[in-house]
Amino acid sequence: MLALFAEKNSTIYAFNTEVSHVMEMNAQKMKIPLKKFNVIYHMLNDIKDELTKRIPVVDVDDVSGTADVLAIFDITEKNKKIPVAGCRVTDGNLEKKLLFKLVRNGEVIHRDTISTLKHFKTDVQSIKKGQECGLSFTNHEIKFQKGDQIVCYTIRQVAQEAKWDFGF
Repeated sequence: MLALFAEKNSTIYAFNTEVSHVMEMNAQKMKIPLKKFNVIYHMLNDIKDELTKRIPVVDVDDVSGTADVLAIFDITEKNKKIPVAGCRVTDGNLEKKLLFKLVRNGEVIHRDTISTLKHFKTDVQSIKKGQECGLSFTNHEIKFQKGDQIVCYTIRQVAQEAKWDFGF
């Protein structure tokens, strides 16, 4: 029976009962957590905490800045046409080292990094609110449209919590 607990990475809970010394030693030898409780809500809180630890984290986008696409043009690099979005930063900062997404009519069309960020003809690492820039995604197949929105962001992993109302 203990082999199944070990195989499934389980925890043994004992409520208001004695656990034999042999059982405790075998569980310890097999590295199976064995938890004993005499108060039910202490045990339920522990189970909830264990469930919370097993819930996968969720990726959350933290927006650094946004820009509106005002114009689209192509530049030629190494005999290849590369689409460039002419943008004005409407909020925050665009930072070349961060992640970007292209939003069209409220829907995310593409997520990528950028290969080019220019202020006029100067390569820059960041652009502030109110400034204009030209940028291109690493994937040069992406087609920009006037009115698109460019969002600069980072990804933060957030732990989820098990929601469990014990009803008492």
